[in-house]
Amino acid sequence: MIQAYYVYIVSTAIAALCFVHFLARAKLPPGPRSIPFVGNIWQFPRRNIAASLASLSTTYGDMVYMHVFGREFLVLNSAEDALELFDHRGSLYSDRPRSVMAGDLVGKKHAVLFHSYGEGIKKHRRLLRTAFESRRQAEYWETQYEVSHNLLSALLRTPDDFLAHLKRAASEFTMRIAYGYQVSDGPGEDHFVTLAEELARLTAKAMKPGRWLVDSFPILRHIPTWFPGAGFKRWAQNARITTNEFAAAPYLYAKKAAASGVRSFVSDTVDLLEAELGRPLGNDDDEFLKWTSASIYSGGTDTSVAIDSSFILMMALYPDVQRKAQAELNTMIGPERLACMADRAHLPYIEALIKELHRFRPITPLVPHTTLVDDEYKGYC
Repeated sequence: MIQAYYVYIVSTAIAALCFVHFLARAKLPPGPRSIPFVGNIWQFPRRNIAASLASLSTTYGDMVYMHVFGREFLVLNSAEDALELFDHRGSLYSDRPRSVMAGDLVGKKHAVLFHSYGEGIKKHRRLLRTAFESRRQAEYWETQYEVSHNLLSALLRTPDDFLAHLKRAASEFTMRIAYGYQVSDGPGEDHFVTLAEELARLTAKAMKPGRWLVDSFPILRHIPTWFPGAGFKRWAQNARITTNEFAAAPYLYAKKAAASGVRSFVSDTVDLLEAELGRPLGNDDDEFLKWTSASIYSGGTDTSVAIDSSFILMMALYPDVQRKAQAELNTMIGPERLACMADRAHLPYIEALIKELHRFRPITPLVPHTTLVDDEYKGYC
């Protein structure tokens, strides 16, 4: 044990020296002054991460460099730089940085959000595009109407619980689409919805930049759970149980429900893959599809709740905008029915309101990318 930790200390020291040498020779973008070895750990934000990182541009410009225990971060605060690197040079910047905590220890490395760039992620995207391409969107409208009507009824009954109603509606829609699962209407919380909300909380914690030392020193993942300071491993073990249960339980439900004629992303994609392969799905195929379907919930629920709650907040803050939108509904739709997708072209003010809401309160979470090879941009490494 002592010899192993001696090797670890020596290897860490060598890595640190190599990193210092790299910093000395590379022309890097400006950023906060760092401390030897630990880097910018004290300057890296712990909360309000997006706003805090954006504020750095006032001091250091649109490209800001930081590092924490050797992990390097380049913060882009301009659309020009983001488009150039992530779009025009997308083949170089399409990978995901390795997250030892969220990916390896919590067990999300096969999820779409954490998948490394390669054939696997391309297959994930192909299956999702097939299900959600524009010509198929109309297939989901009736489900959306039903969920929206349930939401409106709940808001009329208990308007003070609007945030809980928004969460339930978003969960109901994504669970129906992904798994054909009908969220229970009875008293108490639905098990799958509760499980998914807990998973979202755990994932956000596991992904938090700079929170976990094991992300900077992957060798720490080999520390036994009983070892002093290994509380992170015990936390990860419990989080992994929730991760595996959510990925597997609704997927198995969807496959069983398909035998009774319940259609969903899972059942449709099983049919598609079996037709392509010419055989039933094997264990590896099931594992892959399990994570693809789980991404529909994780990608569609939090974002929907965020934009819906922002809408309610903005309408409360700007009642004159709310009155104009309501007047357009009254004029174009009338009081006899609710709006549907066919009315969209006749509601230009509401269309503009929704676009402005996305601009003013963007909901996209911070999902880091990483380069596959070293690159040079604007004279910087």
